Amino acid sequence: METAISEKRTIGFGYRGEQRAVEPWRLDFHRGRWYLTGYDRAREGERNFRLDRIDGSVETTDQPAEATPPATHTDGPRKAWELGAEEPVLARLLVDETRVESAAKQLGADVETDSRPDGSVVFTVPVANYDAFRSFVLGFLDHAEVLEPARWRADVVSWLASFDVAPVDVS
Repeated sequence: METAISEKRTIGFGYRGEQRAVEPWRLDFHRGRWYLTGYDRAREGERNFRLDRIDGSVETTDQPAEATPPATHTDGPRKAWELGAEEPVLARLLVDETRVESAAKQLGADVETDSRPDGSVVFTVPVANYDAFRSFVLGFLDHAEVLEPARWRADVVSWLASFDVAPVDVS
């Protein structure tokens, strides 16, 4: 796979029951797993593949890779919510003023922002791995709120409500 990346050649492999032809751009190691990012010719777009989910072997072809990787792929490791094989969904995340700086640093400079008069900011984040995004959001406790998509907002609210935790009396 590394040879195909350096020589800009297409690879073929099975993934979730489908044969894929991918122009590989980079490999990332995140939280104990390897991911391949590249251009999926059949889906005509960027995709991420967990290497341990590849069926069988990876075959390097003689077909040259033609797609140009986005410039953002040279800026270091990808974020966990970017590492998924699904089509990215734009999520809108409201972060209150006290955590805006931290959120901005973690989300990166390429994320679209909308500042509000109270100092809070709405971040528009492309998400290909919802579970990783939810974990990121929950790290802000009550200082962040998923606004969209509505189904994700409802899921986070439902997930939090499932923890029927009684308040602790510290007096």
